Amino acid sequence: MPHPVVWHSPSPLWRDALADADRRRFRRPEVLRFATDAFVDDLQQRLATDPAGLRDLVLRAESWRAPDAGWLPGTAVNGTPAFDPDAIPTLFQPAHQRFYLVGATLACQARGLPDKAIDPKREERVTFVVRRLVSTRADGALRPSDPATFDEYGWDGAAWVRIADPAQVDAREERQPLFPMVFGENGHRRRLLAGLIPAARREAYEAAPRENTPPPPAADLAGDPLADPRRGLFDAGVRDALRHLRAALDAPTSLTDAEARDVLAFALLDLADFLNRHLTPIWQAVEAGNPSGLGGEARAVYDALDARIGAGTLRWRTALADVYAHRTALLDGQREDAALALVLDGLTRPQIRTGIDALVGPAPPPGTAETNPFVTALERLLAATPPPGRDAFPDAPPEVDVGSASGAVYVIRCVYDRPRCHPFRRPLVSPPTQAFRLASFFHPDAPARPVRITMPVDTSLSGLRKFPRNVSVLLSDELRKQMARVKGLSALEDGDAGEAPEWTLGMICSLSIPIITICALILLMILVQLLNIVFWWLPFFKICFPIPLKK
Repeated sequence: MPHPVVWHSPSPLWRDALADADRRRFRRPEVLRFATDAFVDDLQQRLATDPAGLRDLVLRAESWRAPDAGWLPGTAVNGTPAFDPDAIPTLFQPAHQRFYLVGATLACQARGLPDKAIDPKREERVTFVVRRLVSTRADGALRPSDPATFDEYGWDGAAWVRIADPAQVDAREERQPLFPMVFGENGHRRRLLAGLIPAARREAYEAAPRENTPPPPAADLAGDPLADPRRGLFDAGVRDALRHLRAALDAPTSLTDAEARDVLAFALLDLADFLNRHLTPIWQAVEAGNPSGLGGEARAVYDALDARIGAGTLRWRTALADVYAHRTALLDGQREDAALALVLDGLTRPQIRTGIDALVGPAPPPGTAETNPFVTALERLLAATPPPGRDAFPDAPPEVDVGSASGAVYVIRCVYDRPRCHPFRRPLVSPPTQAFRLASFFHPDAPARPVRITMPVDTSLSGLRKFPRNVSVLLSDELRKQMARVKGLSALEDGDAGEAPEWTLGMICSLSIPIITICALILLMILVQLLNIVFWWLPFFKICFPIPLKK
C-alpha cells in the first residue's frame, strides 16, 4: 500500500513543535518573517548553516517600536508569554522592508517522515491559496482556533468565493507557487517548500466583493452524467477504495488484520461523509437505524448498508455511524491510541474481504455495466437527484468582518495536486497557518525602512558632473542657519558656533542644472523686460520677490 502524504510544519521546527502541548502546530505550515530585501538569500544561508535557527524567523506580532520574530512556546517558560492560537499578528508590506514566506514540508507517513518527491512529468505541483475568514456570529466575533465562528472564502482573482469544505480547494481559487529549498539536516537532505505571501495586495483583497455561490448551475451539468461531481467522489473515494482494499487482501504480501482495519476505517469515513453531504435522508436513517420514510432506490441503499460484514454480527451501518462519531480522532492521527476503540476492531481479514464482496463486489470487466445492487442503486439515486448547483448552498452570512477597523483576517493553506494518480485522489490541502491581517501602506505601527542619503565625496566640477541630473538636497531655513554659523572645526571646538544669519530663506543645493533650464530663464527675463515697456510691471516683481533686509 502506498504511504499517505501529509503536510507538516517546516522540518527544522519539528523539535519545537513536538515539544509543544498543542500538536496542531506540528501539522500546519508556518509564516516566516524577514526584515531584509535579500530574504531568499537569508533563508538559504540560514538553512545551509543553522537549520534549527529557522525558529527565530517565525511570525510574531511586532511594530516599529518593538521589532520581533521567533517561535513562541505553547506554555509559559520563565515568565515569557505563551503562544496564543487566537492571536492575529499583522503582516507589513515590502515598502516597510518586511517580507513573509509560508514554509511547509510535504512528507510521506513512513518511518522518519521522508520528503515526498514531486514529479512534474505527472503534472504534480505544490501551491498555496489565500483564504479570508469571515465571522458567522452576529456580533462579528471570530476565534481562529474555533472553525465554528467563521467561514472561509477563497480568492478567485477578482472576488472572494465561499468555500463549502475548507479541507478542499475550489477550482476557481488563485494558486500561488511554492518553490523548494534543499538543505542538509542530521546527515540527510531535506526539502523546505516556501512561497512569497502577497502582502502588498492588501488593497485589492480588502476592497473585493464576496460571492456566496459555489458554481456551476445545475442546468449546466444535467446533460452529462460524468459531469456530476458526486459520481466522481463516490467512485474514487468509496467504491474504488474498497475494491483496492479487497485486491490488497488477495495479494501474496497481504495486510495484517490491524492494517486492513485501519484502511477500512478511512474508507468508511469517506462513505459516511459522502452520505451525510449528498444523501442526507439516507445518512439520517443510518444514524438512527430506522429506514422509515425511505423508499425506492434510497431504501435499497439502506438495505445494502444494513447487511452484516462477513460472517460476523457487525453491520455496515453500525460501523459507519461509529467511524463517523470518531472522525476527529481519526483525522488527527490518533488511530494508534489505545483509548480509541472502534466497533470494527474485532474484524478479521476474511470477514472484511467477504463484506466488501457483498457491498461493492469486484470490478466488472471493461466495457460492461455495473451489476452490484448497492452501487447500481446508489448511481440510479444520484441520477434521479439533480447535481449540486448554486441553489444547493446556503445564503451568505451577514456582511460582518471581524476587526473591520483593523482589516480582514486571512490564513494560508498549502495544496498538493496529483491528477494522474490511480485511483483518483483529490488535492491534498494542509491545515491553515496562523491567522494574520495585512497592513496598509500608511499603517501607524509599520516598521520604518532605513533611508540613507549619500552626499557627494568628490565635489569638484568634474566629480559633480558624474551624478545624474535633477538630484538636489533641500535644506530648511533652520538647518541652513545652523550650517552658516559653523566657521571651522577649531572655532567649534572652542565653543564659538558663530551667529546665525538674519535672512530667513531655505536653500536647495542642486548637483546639476540642465541647459534648457538656463535658456528658459534667460528667455523669461528678456520677455519680462520687453513687456515692461507696455505694462510697467517690474515694480510688482520687486515687491513680490523676497528681498533680504537687515533688521
